[in-house]
Amino acid sequence: MIDQYGDVTFTVDRKFKRLILDAAVVSPGEENVEFSLYNAGGSAGNAALTVLEKHKISPEDNVKQLVFNVEGLEKVKIHVQSPNLNPYIYARILDTSYFDNGDSAAKK
Repeated sequence: MIDQYGDVTFTVDRKFKRLILDAAVVSPGEENVEFSLYNAGGSAGNAALTVLEKHKISPEDNVKQLVFNVEGLEKVKIHVQSPNLNPYIYARILDTSYFDNGDSAAKK
């Protein structure tokens, strides 16, 4: 779980195709929150600074499922921030998040 502005890193070891992230902005969150995926593998080099995918949630979304493509990656980083760089974004990654190899469409 991420309580505020920050990063979370996962080791994938190229075993999975998708990261299914259940996320929410919780009270008193008033800002939209961006979840950005980065390649955090040791061989990423300068590519580690490139956003591979970005999803945005708003306080009105309740819990939103974000689907990130992690196929072929060894390690990934999810960076969480407000577009306004508000340090108190009150974002949560829920423990119902998971990795899989499925191809089904995500809930919107």
